[in-house]
Amino acid sequence: MKINYTKNGRPFSDFEIEDFLFKNFDNKNMIDFSTENLFDAARVWFLKDLIDCVEVYFEGKFVGKIDEYGGLSEYPVGFCSFTTNCLFTIAQIADEKLGL
Repeated sequence: MKINYTKNGRPFSDFEIEDFLFKNFDNKNMIDFSTENLFDAARVWFLKDLIDCVEVYFEGKFVGKIDEYGGLSEYPVGFCSFTTNCLFTIAQIADEKLGL
């Protein structure tokens, strides 16, 4: 699967991500998207061995492949991780409140 995170890509509703991936997991064409949820879902599917390989592009430039931990070795400047950053912050605050 090749995914291109771009400002002009297709926005995906959270309600359609799973169905879209199910129908397109073996798609050899580039999928242009503009919402982080497709990137996150592709990472999960890769970690669950539902997708063999995820090539990630940012604004048309190859960034890398999702690794065995669900990440990229490098995130380019401008690569939006808003949702991931929010979830990380929630987890940090919860840990602090629990004294972990």
